[in-house]
Amino acid sequence: MKKIVLLLSVVALVIASCSSDADSLPVIVPLADSVVDTNGILLKKAIITANSVSGADEINFTYAGNKLNRITYPNGSYDVYIYTGDLITEIRNYNADNTLSSTDDFHYNSSNKLIGRNDLGSGVFETSYVHNSNGTISFNDSGDSGVIYFQNGEIVRITKNLSGGGVSEDTYTYDGMNSPFKNIVGFDKMAFAYWGSGIFHNELTYHYTATGGITGTDTTTYTYNSNNFPITSTHTLDNSSDVITAQYFYQ
Repeated sequence: MKKIVLLLSVVALVIASCSSDADSLPVIVPLADSVVDTNGILLKKAIITANSVSGADEINFTYAGNKLNRITYPNGSYDVYIYTGDLITEIRNYNADNTLSSTDDFHYNSSNKLIGRNDLGSGVFETSYVHNSNGTISFNDSGDSGVIYFQNGEIVRITKNLSGGGVSEDTYTYDGMNSPFKNIVGFDKMAFAYWGSGIFHNELTYHYTATGGITGTDTTTYTYNSNNFPITSTHTLDNSSDVITAQYFYQ
């Protein structure tokens, strides 16, 4: 999975990384009304530390208005975001020596809904999406197929039939506060392509199950500024002493 994952959850950079009854889906805590205009707040920098490694990683974000221009990583590599209008249509990942490493292309229908993604790196990985009338999205991802369920604009459940046999299910819960990435133009149109971690809000729990008795839950806690954006997060991996912390800085 490409480094875009970190855009959805900066912590995820260091970590790696079916019923349709709405009553059974996780609930997102509602965000209290605020008279403060937060539409111009953008993430400028994140500093990541992990108790299993020494030192800290700094990730920097630059913009053109509210459009994401570049994410720069500690090793000098960087992602460049290409827009067509207000839609993110390409992400180019470059090595520190400015050579192109890989490209993600995004394809939309006439309603500006994402219908396909091509990951062009060492191979070509294609994912297609079908937007269903009940608000779910069906997908086929390199042989895996499944359904993505949403509530209040966030992914709350993903069921998947695995190409090698077996099934898996992921569920997510969120806070009601502001995601560091909520004000990025076009982000909400394509962020679901990289599964959970939060589009408008911040992921609190991620629970996974799979054939063979595989199961686990990751948890994240936050502190917030006066505008309800996170300024720190602490991510704990399931059944592990590994803890990843992040500090968030805004412009």
